[in-house]
Amino acid sequence: MAFAVILDAGAGVTWQELTPAPKPEVMRQKLKLVVASELVLTIPGITRVAIGDSEIADVKTIGNDQLLVVGAGPGTTSLIVWTKATPPADLGRLEWDVTVAGGAAAPAPPEESSTVKLRVGAQRVVTLPDVVRIAVGDSSIADVKTIGNDQILVVGKSRGATTMLAWTRGGEQRAWTLRVESDFRPTK
Repeated sequence: MAFAVILDAGAGVTWQELTPAPKPEVMRQKLKLVVASELVLTIPGITRVAIGDSEIADVKTIGNDQLLVVGAGPGTTSLIVWTKATPPADLGRLEWDVTVAGGAAAPAPPEESSTVKLRVGAQRVVTLPDVVRIAVGDSSIADVKTIGNDQILVVGKSRGATTMLAWTRGGEQRAWTLRVESDFRPTK
């Protein structure tokens, strides 16, 4: 408990209990995903991101104003994003409860044309005219780089599956599932 001393030349000394100003409540939003699905959130001025459990959901910033959220495993976790906000309002912090469903709730697999398969250490080129930006969900599985204005180089780094997103100059967004298989081949 805090007190303030108020001095008044005519009345003497009085004590007044101080009550802290209420902090604005941070409204928690809800996000629902399924395992291996992704969602891009547009949030201007991202400065910091935290995910409670990366085994449930993984996040990656795309520039300073977008966040890629990928469903990694079933469960619920929290996502906190800090942004450039002007005081005194504490609006620079956004929170979500992220729920990821698995098993039967998972969507149908993507069309074959949107799946890129390669082995660990191998490279594949994906053609997309006027590509301006790319992102990969899990950079420990695959690395992606643009080659000029119309190609994306995909390099398999470790066994697993992840998502690659690409944006074109015209504003189109495309998604691929990247499946990287082991480089081990059994001998006969």
